[in-house]
Amino acid sequence: MLPADRLSANTFDKTALQLARSLGLGLEIVDYLLMDPEEDITEKRKSVSQMMVGFSRLSFHGTAVGRDLVEINILSDDELLAIYDESYEHARFHGIDNIVFHSYYLASQETPSVWVTKKAAFWKEYLRNKPASLRVYVENFIDDTPELLAELCDLVDDPRLRICLDVGHAGANSFIDLSEWIRLLGKRIGHVHLHNNDGLEDKHWPLGQGVLDMAAIIEALLDKAGSPTLALECDPKESLRWLVQNGLLTCPAGLS
Repeated sequence: MLPADRLSANTFDKTALQLARSLGLGLEIVDYLLMDPEEDITEKRKSVSQMMVGFSRLSFHGTAVGRDLVEINILSDDELLAIYDESYEHARFHGIDNIVFHSYYLASQETPSVWVTKKAAFWKEYLRNKPASLRVYVENFIDDTPELLAELCDLVDDPRLRICLDVGHAGANSFIDLSEWIRLLGKRIGHVHLHNNDGLEDKHWPLGQGVLDMAAIIEALLDKAGSPTLALECDPKESLRWLVQNGLLTCPAGLS
């Protein structure tokens, strides 16, 4: 049975915020994911602060860099650190200590050993001047295997850095079964993005719609990953109903 106090919705769907608030879910802020250099940060901070009212459990999705894998590979570590530090400052402004960043592994750009070594050094530098309360979750993006994230987490060897398992990304981009992703990553998983798809593209469908066996995935997470926080990156109402109907969640008061 999923612990309801570990579940969150996110701010992609503004119409779902009142439902999530009334059900006592947490909230993942994704409004800084695709930052426009011309955006008024003061106005953004104001609007996000208003959305956060009534939520006590919060996480924050760090900024994605341009077109992600295309542009991130031309940035120096110093440039990327500056962008990620800016994400940290936005999260800190909102009082959020849990930040998700994409992994950005691209097999055609670097060998696995080079990537892991470079990224371990990058994250150690990033965390060097950050508080003990911070939690950074490195999310599989187009990764086709869990091994590199497991090795990265072990090399950094810092309790502030863990893995965000995005089950939809893994289902669309990897031939490795989700049960193996969860078995190998195990308790390195600190945060999970839950959504379903057709096994080919990142659709963000509700949990009961798609080819991913979400019941088996959730059972494996409960068995192997300890007690990660979980964010619904899909229609929360439909997905919560599915969880209740499949005996994976006690029906929250107020869910119709």
